[in-house]
Amino acid sequence: MSEFWHTTLSTIRRGDPDWEAIASYEGPIRRYLARRHRQLPAAERDDLLQEILIAMRERVIPRYEAGVGRFRSFLATAIRN
Repeated sequence: MSEFWHTTLSTIRRGDPDWEAIASYEGPIRRYLARRHRQLPAAERDDLLQEILIAMRERVIPRYEAGVGRFRSFLATAIRN
């Protein structure tokens, strides 16, 4: 099973084309979580990071409307929620 199992982060690091647009957000989101949620153990922040990246791919990016505002602001609101 281990050869088929992978995390969102390993998929991004491998350069999977479906994740190219999201890969550049890994570092900034990781830093944001480290600042905002210092009390959480690193492993829990990694889990949260993966959930956010999946949500970005499945819900956040498809719902973003460029005419409404900046993506960064839209993403920050989505992360807080």
